[in-house]
Amino acid sequence: MSRKKIDHLTKFNAKEFFENITEFRGYIVNRKRHAKLNPDKLVNLLYVYFHSVLLYPSPDMRKYYLTGPDGKLYQIEFPGHNKAGERRSVSLGEMSNTLLAEVCSDLLKSAHITHIISLVELFTKAIATPNLDKHHKFNILNAENTVLKEKFTDAIRIMPEKKAKEALDIRESLAFSELQALEQAEDKSDAENEKNRESLYNILTKYIRCRIDVLIANNKFIDIFQFLYEELEKNDDKLIITALLNNLVIYNNLFLLERKEAIRETIAGYRSLIGEKKYAQMDEMLNFSPEKVDLMNFSLEPVELDKENIKFENVDYQKVKTIISFVIHYKSQKDYIKFEYPDKYTVEFIRLRNLFDDPIFLFLNNMQQNINGMPTTIFSDAVGNIDHSTVVRITMQEFFHPDFDLVDDRITYIDFEEKEAKLGRKYYPHKDWIVEILRKLHSDHTGQIPFDMKREEININLISNHLINYIDENNNSIFHKVHTITNLDSYLKVKNRYLEKIAELNLSDEFLDIRELLFETDIVTSGSLREFISRALDLTVKKSIELRSIYKFLWKDSKLEEPLNEPDIQPMIKTHLQPILEAKGIQISREIVAANGSLDFLCTYTRNGSLFKVGIELKKAHHENLLNGLTQQLPQYLKDEGTKHGIFLVLWFKNDNFRQPSKYDSIPALIKDLEPNIPKKYQFKIMVINCTEQPSPSKMKNIRKL
Repeated sequence: MSRKKIDHLTKFNAKEFFENITEFRGYIVNRKRHAKLNPDKLVNLLYVYFHSVLLYPSPDMRKYYLTGPDGKLYQIEFPGHNKAGERRSVSLGEMSNTLLAEVCSDLLKSAHITHIISLVELFTKAIATPNLDKHHKFNILNAENTVLKEKFTDAIRIMPEKKAKEALDIRESLAFSELQALEQAEDKSDAENEKNRESLYNILTKYIRCRIDVLIANNKFIDIFQFLYEELEKNDDKLIITALLNNLVIYNNLFLLERKEAIRETIAGYRSLIGEKKYAQMDEMLNFSPEKVDLMNFSLEPVELDKENIKFENVDYQKVKTIISFVIHYKSQKDYIKFEYPDKYTVEFIRLRNLFDDPIFLFLNNMQQNINGMPTTIFSDAVGNIDHSTVVRITMQEFFHPDFDLVDDRITYIDFEEKEAKLGRKYYPHKDWIVEILRKLHSDHTGQIPFDMKREEININLISNHLINYIDENNNSIFHKVHTITNLDSYLKVKNRYLEKIAELNLSDEFLDIRELLFETDIVTSGSLREFISRALDLTVKKSIELRSIYKFLWKDSKLEEPLNEPDIQPMIKTHLQPILEAKGIQISREIVAANGSLDFLCTYTRNGSLFKVGIELKKAHHENLLNGLTQQLPQYLKDEGTKHGIFLVLWFKNDNFRQPSKYDSIPALIKDLEPNIPKKYQFKIMVINCTEQPSPSKMKNIRKL
């Protein structure tokens, strides 16, 4: 990580300091008067603080002596307290730990996530500033990890990927340097050193999670494993290695991108370092299978809450809102649409872009719980369904709690035993209300819901997971709960999805080639993106059509006399190609409007803030304007998208019953004619797939013998 990329903070001069000194006085006064403070001013206060403290970067006891605008010498003092609670003056440097903690705490009461992001960016600049004393930098880490907590993690995840990586790089470097200093200390066993060492390890393991969250947020699932493998190579610390291996097991159990034997082999390589106990635990986690766990009616609440003793003190029930969120497996045709029923409720539909868009995944991921190696995030309806899912959020302008009563401001859950006996299943009253609202919405706004859903499909089985969150008048969550696996077949679907993926990993001969492509390819330009997609097409679409008899589904008849139309073929191509692209963090969109027409597929990939694009144009070999598609149509589409890289995908259907294209006798002849016509200003790859019946491997062997 190059620190030159991160701006450094500079110290105020005396004039600037005097102009900004009122910020500190104003904060001290307003903190006593108001429960909530302006978040913009709080962030600015710390901006002023760091520029001020650089005047005297060392956090010692000496006071500030500055020459004022009038030429006089001033002593700057701030109110503080000693250990006995007696009031005394302190230097600006001494305020560091207390000020950072208090401002962060105040910020949480009123800040939007954008304010937290601004604060994290300011902290990053402060840590990157060479002449800022290390004492202040560690106070920053302390404030982030003991006060901001998950808000820091959220900010890192939401930030642009490049900035997030830089922020984590510089914090890790600081934490590792301090660990090294502790190891070199004369008294390594000192109690304070041990406490600091434990704290630093906790911070570093948190940063590992943050990096993984950033990759998940950018749909770069394969990069999770590349990151973990690279870190294993770089580190030799027992605790860090253990944390990395643990994440390797957990996330492979979730995403299933590696064969278990490969993971087991990796863990075995560190067996002597991590010890037999940790090795046995990880091996047991690796043996996880949903078949070994039987779950139904699985509900989760924040672990710090004791539901028997929750008391809603000083809560104005008339101002509490109820938000119910869930995911359905319908792809929204719009990024966002909102329907309002004034004074009652609103219904929002949000196209799901990444796993963190699913509020259930976000909740479960923050809990970081697993059941015998099974991460609870596996229950998320978004896992494996990113491209064809929509988040639905219903906000009710009332404290809606049909599953519990409030007795003396405490939760008392309602007993639904009789109702459940009649239904033959667990009863979830919120689901009844969801169905009622969606069916009314379907009737009131026919044709406006952003996906094709029939009214009869809106039933109790439409959703399984749902999150209920109660928000007070200050927009703070006072209580929330997640219900998962609420349908009779919910967990069965999780099991089947898992077992199908395991079978694919273990039985597919092409898996090793796909794994090599995913792990070994580094996409750094649009050209390398084009080559990756071309290879992915070859390993998935081309092999499936030519070697697995998928060609049969590309014809309108069993005699292979009339091919399907191009729009009817597109879904099959996307279905085969999409999983491998998504694992690499590549987005594929179909029928993208460009240059007064539509590009069949557009693939995009973001790396460190740079966006790479590759277009795919699909044509049948007998298309009357085949050459024009290569020389005019695809170039125009790509020009409109701002890229020069494309793939011209041609489907060959010529056989004894279908004699087109008459111009070419063979695929090599077709390619030979097309390649010289690739426009010189563009970087195209021509790929031809044979969609006719091919001789079986056994027949091919016999032909070779003859």
